[in-house]
Amino acid sequence: VSLYERAIEILEGLTPPESGQAAELHNNVAMIYKSLGRRPLAEQHYLIALETLENLHVRNHERVAAIYNNLGSLYYSAGHPGQAKEMHAEALEIRQSVFGPDHPEVGQSWCNLATACYGLEDDAGTQENYEKGLRIIERNLPGTAAIYEQTMADYISVLESIGETKKAGMLPE
Repeated sequence: VSLYERAIEILEGLTPPESGQAAELHNNVAMIYKSLGRRPLAEQHYLIALETLENLHVRNHERVAAIYNNLGSLYYSAGHPGQAKEMHAEALEIRQSVFGPDHPEVGQSWCNLATACYGLEDDAGTQENYEKGLRIIERNLPGTAAIYEQTMADYISVLESIGETKKAGMLPE
């Protein structure tokens, strides 16, 4: 972390500053802090990266969407599914604008939104969003086979946990 922070200082101190690279390093530092359970520091670095990238690229850029996605994952892991849903919805909106409706990143965003809905005990939203995401991921096979397999397994587990065992049993494993 200290090396990343020193590199950020150097990049931000250049004339002109290398803000984009510094933002990417803030994202990396945030991931490290998240993995260490230091969520407030992770959030701080994600928010700095987000603000920097939005200023550089405007809102509709794939890197901005990635930071929103990372924030959503952070908030979900911290037990804040409402905030997670907001961040994943932002990521989804941007990814649809940048990539179009049938890109695997869009499919993954639908599934991330489903996970947030699950945390909010919104069973209908969970199922609807998983199904939208899985359809997109499936249309992009074989390139998304591993993602499809893992996401389908997650969806089956969710269905079983909410009492939809019949529906879960009808899906491919």
